Amino acid sequence: MRPRFAYWMHQLVEYLLGLVLLSEAARVKQPFWVAVCGVAIVLAAALGDAPLSAFRTVPRRVHRIVDAVLAVAVVAVGLLLVDGVAGGLTAGIGAVLLALWAVTDYRPRVVKPPLRQRLPDAHTAGRLAGRAAGRAAVAGRSRWRARR
Repeated sequence: MRPRFAYWMHQLVEYLLGLVLLSEAARVKQPFWVAVCGVAIVLAAALGDAPLSAFRTVPRRVHRIVDAVLAVAVVAVGLLLVDGVAGGLTAGIGAVLLALWAVTDYRPRVVKPPLRQRLPDAHTAGRLAGRAAGRAAVAGRSRWRARR
């Protein structure tokens, strides 16, 4: 069984990788494509349906497709349009995105019913508490008699 990343961890890594590309764009002479890739990654993370999202507009199954296309596009931009160290870094981040895409669990979160619906009703709770108290009393009495 292969390891699975939770969707919120995937999103956090996307934010970090996008910020790395944006900081690299501030450093290089020709920053356009590097900055476009960084903004696209941060935007994809911000629009996904996850706890760390800013807007929560893109469902997870659509985000999975967007991630795959974005990862391949970032690798292609890094290899074809950006020169030098920035191109290698961009292609490497695209490869990391592709690996992250492969190990992320994109299943929708399970919504639990409210606590009130999961708890037993008052009659059942009282009966269970009475039985537990009775069992505790019998067990204590048995231990007390066994010590003598």
